Order: sequence, then structure tokens, then C-alpha cells
Amino acid sequence: MKDGSMNNTQQQVGWYLLKGMVLLCVCLFIGMYAWIAVAHLRFPFALEWIEGSMLDHVNRLLSGQQLYCRPSVEFVPAIYPPLFFYIAAGLAKAVGATFFSLRLLSVVASLLTFALLYEIVKRETGSRFSGLLAAGLFAATYRISGTYFDLGRIDMLFLFLYVWTVFSLRFSRSLSRAFLTGVLLTCSALTKQTGLVLAAPLIVYSCLYRPWKYTGVFCAVAGILLAGCTAGFDLVHEGWYRFYLFVLPGQHPVFFDRIADFWTQDIFFALPFSCACVAVFLFTPSQVLSKETKVFYLLIVLAMVLVTCMTKIKSGGYKNVLMLSYAALAITTGLAQHSVCALQKKSLYGKVCAVVMLFFCLLQFSVLLYDPRPLMPGRGAKDVYARTISALKLVDGEIFAPAYGYLSVIAGKTGTAHIGAINDILRGDPGPERSRLISDIRSALAEKRYAAVVMDRTFSWFQNDIETHYTLVKDFPHKTGTWPLIKYFYVPRQ
Repeated sequence: MKDGSMNNTQQQVGWYLLKGMVLLCVCLFIGMYAWIAVAHLRFPFALEWIEGSMLDHVNRLLSGQQLYCRPSVEFVPAIYPPLFFYIAAGLAKAVGATFFSLRLLSVVASLLTFALLYEIVKRETGSRFSGLLAAGLFAATYRISGTYFDLGRIDMLFLFLYVWTVFSLRFSRSLSRAFLTGVLLTCSALTKQTGLVLAAPLIVYSCLYRPWKYTGVFCAVAGILLAGCTAGFDLVHEGWYRFYLFVLPGQHPVFFDRIADFWTQDIFFALPFSCACVAVFLFTPSQVLSKETKVFYLLIVLAMVLVTCMTKIKSGGYKNVLMLSYAALAITTGLAQHSVCALQKKSLYGKVCAVVMLFFCLLQFSVLLYDPRPLMPGRGAKDVYARTISALKLVDGEIFAPAYGYLSVIAGKTGTAHIGAINDILRGDPGPERSRLISDIRSALAEKRYAAVVMDRTFSWFQNDIETHYTLVKDFPHKTGTWPLIKYFYVPRQ
């Protein structure tokens, strides 16, 4: 009896040791993200090239100008809905129109997303440990999803609003909560168009497992709000809202040869042990997780991963869209871990499986381990940006700086359209607006409307025009150690 008791004690100690190691990984990754996020909040310049465009949109709102308009060399709207920009503009009025206000919105949204993932899994399983595992695993994907959690972009706000919609639908049955779920779905779609596609699994689940009154209120609220907002914004912006949100994105090419890379590099190789947990979740006995629970999360996870694939393989698709899939896999991993651990008391086989599952979690965290130091702004980064702005101030006239026009605005210039938004137009189908924008930019260059052209990369569409009408200043001191750089500095040919 003493030997059996000692063995049980040793097993319990080993079990709690494994759980403690998993919790240590959770704390480590959340702590690293918090450390990086604080440093990013304090950095006053763009950490990624689209951030400058986002700040341009916020400043446009603050100046009373319309967000969606005819594309020109001065401004081209991004192909995103307006909710992020309006919320960021509201924050900017309180704390200033800087990157801090944009990143603060994303950081708060990311922390609330961690909390929602924890709460979703905890409510489904009754296990705080499984909830922390889900939140920590998602936090651990910060680097492999492109470090977009805390940047001043729409991605994290959209994810938070959609996960909140999922939470609201799953854990509510009252008509008032159905109304709230419809509002949340509308807000997610007004942050990113992807929310419209991701409404499908929510509606299917509601039709299968919610009273018809609940489904009716949920669908009616979302439908009326989305239709009303779309019609209203389109009317105010004279058709440009519909053009940028639906017409133009539909014209962008799709590269189907990227599908294999998505499933291998972005999913299976990035989260191999979480993918194994998905398989475990599929075959978990029904007495641990109900059929309704399985149906709900299979619908949600499948939709989130497929939508990620759909957006990743489009022209312009990048790692920021992967956050959606990684959040889905984090939820599934938490559910699967609890399902397996719930069987450990029933047999020796169950105990072995539970231990293996915890080892899988530890291995997954080890695969995702990264050094946070390279993700922090360098010590001399502020000085590099300050020298860049000083160089721009010396230019006597306006500057064409499509890669980081916000710097020229800081230097006292007007600013120009962002290269990312320009490329969105150029990737679209031939048409009058595309032709007019090309003509507008070429005319501005031919007329030498700008006293300087500043680039951090070559601009393939207009490089010949730039080199025809402008000359490269070869001795310009552009070699510095921080991006963005003035890599190419052109002045008008005499």
C-alpha cells in the first residue's frame, strides 16, 4: 500500500510539474508580448509601412475630409471599412494624432482577445488551465503572424470584435443578447470585410441550435445595420465606399499556387502540435464535449482557417491575416487538452494520453519560442528618423514620398498617396479610375511638381518616369541602420 501511495504521489508531482511548465510558457509569451507592446507604444514613428497610411486616414478624418474619394496623387483610400479609423480618430482627439493612439487601440484589442479566448475555453471546459493555455498559445504566435498584434492597423480590432461575436452567440440565448450579437457582427464587418464571410458559420449554428426568435433577431439586426451602413456610407461618399470595399478587392488576382505554402508553412509547420490537437478534438468522446459544442467549434474553426487561406493567397496577402487561423487553433488546442485530460482518471491509457497532450503543448511552445530583442526599436532608431525628417525639411517645396508620406507631413509638407493604396488600384482591372490615377502621377512627375522624390524602394510602375524627369542624388547620406530609409533621393533634372 505504501508503494502504491508513493507511486500515486510521484505521478501527481510529475503531473503538476508538467502543468506548471505549461503555465510558465504561457506567462513567458504573454510577458514578452507585453514588453514589446510597451516599447512599441512609446516609439513615435512607423514600425511598418502601412502604419503611415493608417495615420494619414486618421488625420484626414480629423481635418473634416471624406475618407473615400477619387484616387489621386495626393490621396488614395485604403480598401478597408471605416470603423477602425473612426475609433482611432476619437482616441486621437484625446491623446493626440500619433501612432500611440493607433497602437493603443490595437494593444487593448489584443489583451481583450486574450481574455476572450481564455473565457471561451474556460466556460466550455470549466478549466482555468485550459483557458490560459488557449490565451498563451495565441500570444505565442505573435512573431509568426508578422508581429501585427500591437501595430496601428485594423487586424487586431477586427479579430477582437469577431471573437466577441463568437462568444456572445455561443453563451447567450436571450433576445437582448441576440441583438448584441448582431451589433458585434456588424462592427466586425465594418472593421474588415472578412466579417461578412465569417457571418455564415454563425448563422448556420444559430439556425441549428438557437430558437427561431433568437436567430431572427440576430440576423435581422446584423442585416439591417450592415445594409443601412453600406448604403449610408456609399451615399455620403458618392459611390466610392462601394468601389474601395467591394469592387476593387474583387479585381485583385488570386494565386492558387500559394495554397500549398499556406497549409504547409503557415499552418502545419508553424503549429504542428496544435494541428494534432485538432485531430484529437475531432475524435474526443461525446461524453466529454457535447455534439453541439463540437459542431459549433468545427464550423467556426473551419471557416476561420478557410477565410485566412482565401485572403492569404490573394495579391497583397501577408502574415497579418494568419492571426485569424491562429486564434481558432488556440481555442481548439485548449478544448482538446481538457478533453484528453478529462479521461485520465478512467484508465491507464487515459493517463498516458493526458501526459502526451501536455508534452505536445510544451513542444508547441518550444517551436514558437523567439528572441524578443530584435523586435524592439533600435537604440538609435529615433535619431535616424530625426535625421530623415531634418533632411526632408531642407527640401524647398513639396515631396513625393509614397512609402512614408507621414514623415514629409511631419517635416511640414503636404504629403502624398501611399504606395500600398496606389498598388491596390494598379492591381485592379483596367478602367477609367486606374487610367486617371496613372495619368495623374505621371503628369505630376513630368511637370516636376515635386521638389524631390524620396523612395525606400524602386517604384516599378513609375520608375522610368522618375528617372526621366528626376536625377538621383548619389551622395545623399541614406545609409543608416533603421527602416524606413531614404534609399533613393531624386531632384528635378535641370
